[in-house]
Amino acid sequence: MLRARDVQVRYGAVTAVRGVSLAVEPGSILAVLGPNGAGKTSLLRALSALVDRTGEVAVHDVPISSPHGAVALGVAHVPQGRGLFRRLTVRQNVELGSRGASAERAAGLAAAADRIPELEAWWTRRVGTLSGGEQVLVALGRLIAGRPAYALVDELSLGLAPIARDRVDDELRRLRDDGVGLIVVDQHAPRALALADDVLVLERGSAVFSGNAHAADPGRIADLALGVSR
Repeated sequence: MLRARDVQVRYGAVTAVRGVSLAVEPGSILAVLGPNGAGKTSLLRALSALVDRTGEVAVHDVPISSPHGAVALGVAHVPQGRGLFRRLTVRQNVELGSRGASAERAAGLAAAADRIPELEAWWTRRVGTLSGGEQVLVALGRLIAGRPAYALVDELSLGLAPIARDRVDDELRRLRDDGVGLIVVDQHAPRALALADDVLVLERGSAVFSGNAHAADPGRIADLALGVSR
């Protein structure tokens, strides 16, 4: 289990995350919702130790104290904006997600190409020549190649057409079915509720709702995600 307890993130005098706690089991999806500026991205960065924070973050009770430690514990982070290297080829970007000895990295590449067949046709293309939707598939391929235990996914579907977003959601479900625990930041409450097992809603850095996604009131969650009080 990936567990966080009383996480707080400050940027100077500004508190971006205020005492947030969460847990995600292997093979489950936690959706994190909230209006712009709610602290969603800061929370994910805190979980993978990319920003200074207080509180506890651990995988199977082993604390995460650095980005390297997060990776060693099987935590992958897909940042907002996809985090791809535009001047590198698709193959090079996907390879960056794979870990271990050469045989393991080759297996990771094969797994990514098997799951997302388009990648093999793009192996030698620079990522900067691809469309936004194609770049999202590269980001998913890199994630699959790393075979993580847990994945932190920050608005990967932002700006995509509905059919492309459906593809992303399908791939995230397949990762969950493979036993990966996912924390997915989103801004579209109805789709997030359909995707996730549990939901966490932030407002001004604080958790204003945490619970089962299927039992939650969709209207209330949509209002909270937009920062509208009922």
